[in-house]
Amino acid sequence: MRNKNKSNWIQKNISLIILIFLYMQPIIDLFTSFCIHVLQIKITLGIVIRVLFLLFLFLYYLLIVPKEDKKKENYLIGLLVGYLVLFLGEVYLSKGSSVLFYELSNTIRAFYFPFLLVLLFTISKKQNIIIEKKHFVYIALIYIFFIIIPTIFGLELNGYTEGKTGNIGWFNSSNEISAVLSIAIPFIVYYLIKTKGLIKKIFISLAGLYVIFNLGSKIVILSLGITLLVFFFFLIKKQIEKKNVKIISLMLTTIIVVSGVGIVLIPKTNFYQNIKIHLDFLEVDHVTEIFTNYELFDHFVFSSRLSFLEETASNYHQAPIIEKLLGIGYIENYGTLEENRKTIEIDPFDILFRHGIVGFLIYMTPFIYCIVLSLKLQKREDYIYFLALGISIVLMCLSGHVLTSPAVSIFVALILITMISKNNQNRKEIG
Repeated sequence: MRNKNKSNWIQKNISLIILIFLYMQPIIDLFTSFCIHVLQIKITLGIVIRVLFLLFLFLYYLLIVPKEDKKKENYLIGLLVGYLVLFLGEVYLSKGSSVLFYELSNTIRAFYFPFLLVLLFTISKKQNIIIEKKHFVYIALIYIFFIIIPTIFGLELNGYTEGKTGNIGWFNSSNEISAVLSIAIPFIVYYLIKTKGLIKKIFISLAGLYVIFNLGSKIVILSLGITLLVFFFFLIKKQIEKKNVKIISLMLTTIIVVSGVGIVLIPKTNFYQNIKIHLDFLEVDHVTEIFTNYELFDHFVFSSRLSFLEETASNYHQAPIIEKLLGIGYIENYGTLEENRKTIEIDPFDILFRHGIVGFLIYMTPFIYCIVLSLKLQKREDYIYFLALGISIVLMCLSGHVLTSPAVSIFVALILITMISKNNQNRKEIG
């Protein structure tokens, strides 16, 4: 009887449990950083905690979700598990047992996303999981808080090596924190437009801009630029339709003032300093050289990811047919002098080459299916989710660490599930 009561409580509160876990992400990242930098523990405990949560969802899926609600998902989970068994078996046969843990740990990080997405999708059929926009803002503010506070006391960590600077507070991974904040920026801008209270708006704006420009990352600036352009386009379009000349003039004046202030302050930020350091390292005299020289373009814009892509693609094409189908894994040219463990850091290509044609198709099926289902949002204000998803896709193709990083992919999965749940909600309201 007690077990049944617990089951009923979990079923009624599964959306709340998922939301609480989402709020735990910055705490998990802080704990991971503490373990690495203070306790010197090499195993990333963040992935352990996130995998335990995934197992909890899997048990919920097995024991609570009705059979009729998971027929198609059973086949998909079966394909995912079957592929992983084949992949790890092929790794064992071709590389031996000594590298099995390394390959397994990287595979778990990569395949966390499709398993999470399938489980959340199935659970949301009855529970209608919706993460409201404000929660993404509050979680982003927690990250921002734990970046600014260490800075005040001079205890922040540098997210870069080789001369570059980037303030990541007490967190460990510059790439993951930058990706999370980049995805959250559309929600923050929307919140600032809609919320009341000038002091609150100024405080959040200044704190957010300080962190964005001192992370030292280009992708956060790119996300901010895309978001502001999209919002400006819709706002100016709306005012033109209303023929509101005063508001249009005010908006243009604000842009001029903000641009002027930016010209003065941006050179003092880590972002600007890193750009300068990078250009000096490449011995670039004029910025136009970057766009006329492929090697400079790759090094400056993609941090040499296109070179890594060419090298891995060459190794993939030379691999036997079984590895073309199941993947070459995370150690290229194993057992030779040309052994390489550097990933491309462009998520779609890393998934394709590391896990082959079969793994890529199985991996992408739930992702693409959920994107298609999410393309029917009807309420204008919910297009913020579209913008966040679009930025996620841009990031996974430029800098990676989105699909293949559980700390980031959980946000992408819940944005997609929210969009699908909102569609279901809209249909019920119309019906």
